Amino acid sequence: MFIYRDIFLTFIIALFAVLGLIPLMRRFALKARILDMPGGRKIHTKPIPRLGGVAVYLASMTAAYTAFYLNPVFRVEFAEYLPGFFIGGIIIIIIGLIDDITGTGAPVKFTGQILAALLLFKYGFGVEFITNPFGGVIQLGLPISLLFTLFWIVGLTNAINLIDGLDGLAAGLSAIASVALLGLGLFRPDVITAFLAAAVIGSALGFLRYNFYPAKIFL
Repeated sequence: MFIYRDIFLTFIIALFAVLGLIPLMRRFALKARILDMPGGRKIHTKPIPRLGGVAVYLASMTAAYTAFYLNPVFRVEFAEYLPGFFIGGIIIIIIGLIDDITGTGAPVKFTGQILAALLLFKYGFGVEFITNPFGGVIQLGLPISLLFTLFWIVGLTNAINLIDGLDGLAAGLSAIASVALLGLGLFRPDVITAFLAAAVIGSALGFLRYNFYPAKIFL
């Protein structure tokens, strides 16, 4: 039962962390003029602060690292993945920050995303097999596994970015997907998936408090 308690605690920490961080990031973005300006196909009619994604990232990491120190099962299983998870996340968040503040071209963003995906793969996050719909699994060799991993991480990163156009859409879908992943993590069982999904659910739901129409901040 303790794993359920700790997973719930991870969710609560992420939720309240993002609720506390969003106002701070919003004030900073307004002061630093890091704003999403209206125009084109955008539905908002006044500048909206960015940097909500930084709050989501920090809240998720706070919850995940708290769980790492509190839960021995999660700590043992996650320890070998930690460097890639931390460094890969930092790379993505830095690229996102630069893009928000000054704007970056697609080649720079893709390069950073591929580098982050390679780090994750090196430290154990990889697509090693796919489920066979007719039963069993199909094991992937090293080159194919790497390609699948790159495609999945870079593709998913950009897919979330592309749907971040309507208030609440990206965070809402991320929360829904993470609920499914939490269920799978508990069913398998896979404590890494379960704890990380709980952290994302908490931070995404907390962010929605400020991102539902009319949005007060964007990712």
